[in-house]
Amino acid sequence: MLMSLPVFAKHLSDGGDVLYKPVIIAPVIYCLVGFTLAPVAEEMLYRAVLYGSLRRWMKPVFAALLQALVFGVMHRYGLLYMSIAFASGLLFMVVYLWRQTLWSPILVHGLINAVGAISLLAPLLAASGNMVLGISMEDAGPRAGERVTAIMPGTAAEAAKLRVGDVITAIDSLPIHQAIDLRRIIRAHKSGDTIHLTLVRGGQSVEVAVKLRALRTHILW
Repeated sequence: MLMSLPVFAKHLSDGGDVLYKPVIIAPVIYCLVGFTLAPVAEEMLYRAVLYGSLRRWMKPVFAALLQALVFGVMHRYGLLYMSIAFASGLLFMVVYLWRQTLWSPILVHGLINAVGAISLLAPLLAASGNMVLGISMEDAGPRAGERVTAIMPGTAAEAAKLRVGDVITAIDSLPIHQAIDLRRIIRAHKSGDTIHLTLVRGGQSVEVAVKLRALRTHILW
């Protein structure tokens, strides 16, 4: 279980404003399993059992390559990720053959996964305290603003009755040409501040007041 950076974590680290008070017990459990139980189970399965079985039918070098290939294929999160997993399978195999003990690749495997766990949780925790609307957006066209594509329950956007399809063209009379403009302006405010969005809704210009809330990342609830 080589660790990867989920889309939601990357989105938060990029300054996205989709989530409000996310519950991250699932990623925490994923991380804990990733650098504890998973390395033990996978090293026993691939380096001990699979490699040991393959050696009865082929030369050690081919057995090592095949177990790494299977290891890579089983981590099917895209070609790049599979390639990294394949290379990691070879690395763990080399460590196993070099040290002649399964604990060595388990420790290396666990260390790699621990680094991945940090990269997974750090963006979530770093995003805590950011001002968010609670929406996802898409570009409405060149210098046309940002179109709301989804609204998260319990957020400032829902409380202000924003609608999917609204196009945000300005905040407090400051024009919005792209998502980064909106995020920059919102982050300059404090929790509880009220901003005024200028929207295009049904072909008409509408102004909506929104009371901002801060993103609060909770580990267990």
